Amino acid sequence: MYGLDFNINKESRLLTKLVDAIPILQTKEQSSINFSGEFAQLLPGTSNVIDGEGTAYLDDFENTATPYSLMSPQAWKLGSVPKTEDSRFDPSGGARTIEAGYRRAKLAWYMIDNLFYRSGGGGGVSKPSHLGEITNHYERAVSPQEIFPLRDREQAQPYEPIFDVAYYPAERGPYNFNPNLNNLGFFNTPRENFGAITNAVRTEVDFDKSNIEYIEFWLLDPFIDSQYGRINDGINPEKSNKTGGKLIFQLGSISEDVIPDGRHGFENGLPADGNLAAGATETEWGYVTTQQYLTDAFDNSSQARANQDVGLDGIPNNIESTKFQDFMDAVAGISPEARERIELDPSADDFQYFLGPDFDLNEAPILVRYKNINGMENNTPIAGNDLVARSGSPYPDNEDLNADN
Repeated sequence: MYGLDFNINKESRLLTKLVDAIPILQTKEQSSINFSGEFAQLLPGTSNVIDGEGTAYLDDFENTATPYSLMSPQAWKLGSVPKTEDSRFDPSGGARTIEAGYRRAKLAWYMIDNLFYRSGGGGGVSKPSHLGEITNHYERAVSPQEIFPLRDREQAQPYEPIFDVAYYPAERGPYNFNPNLNNLGFFNTPRENFGAITNAVRTEVDFDKSNIEYIEFWLLDPFIDSQYGRINDGINPEKSNKTGGKLIFQLGSISEDVIPDGRHGFENGLPADGNLAAGATETEWGYVTTQQYLTDAFDNSSQARANQDVGLDGIPNNIESTKFQDFMDAVAGISPEARERIELDPSADDFQYFLGPDFDLNEAPILVRYKNINGMENNTPIAGNDLVARSGSPYPDNEDLNADN
């Protein structure tokens, strides 16, 4: 690379006389001429020290990308019924009746806690003894080099954070009151069902303006046919996945109306004293608040949490059994075990933390422990003396995800 820079400044009596020759002008100052310029040139070359061959390097400017992470399970919420031209997922055909939820299957999304990968305890909580070494591919820890083989190892090598999504198409999802269940309480046509989660874009929503061009993700093979690829969901016999499905990403304006009643549902808007007749409206789906959304916090009164932390249907389990009596009557002929499971939680929206004596007593695998981790009823208990906060969220559940009320 080389360059040239020059600057010329010269006084000129001739130019002064020429200006004075103009009839309407007269100058007393001596004129001058200024001339400057720059010139530069880059001559690219290649290194020829590698076996005598020329070598060039190309930079794709990958490091100039601005990534937006979608990895946080807490940022994802239960999605509304997907809208399609043939209404394949909405038997109500957009009528917002109870049939709109008939094809919602169970979906769980989470990150497995590191305590399952440690041999000792930490923070007063230890790994359940029956689990031993986690070797199942859908539950085990993943090292960064498995996904990024060229990444340098760190001295204190952490596990790669993995966003797990477990889909159970034959099981009822939240707010699904479809009575067409088999004797075991499951659906006979799981291929017709769906599971959906939604994450709000809280930054620039104009992808063209922000130069957002793609979604990058790593997907573990869902069809691992080995002893370490068998699915243990606590219900069906352990086996490898042989059936397929579709993973669909939808970008754009997505409905937040999880309970398709055309109303804004949020838990902390429900009456703190439990008097639903005073501050809520009854719908086909339960109860929804009539209050305006103001703050993202539960009422401070002592009885409020039990009356507000009940899920988006607006009612606790004991009222669900009465509210959805028609559904309960329709499934009365299934097996006693399945019937009892439904009676405990008719709306299928209960939260259950992944640690507990019931899981340990039944030697539950990790998939079972996280099956109800996204439930919205009782997922924000009042903090007690436990060393671990056994909650799913510190905030009331709310259909409004991008805070535009």
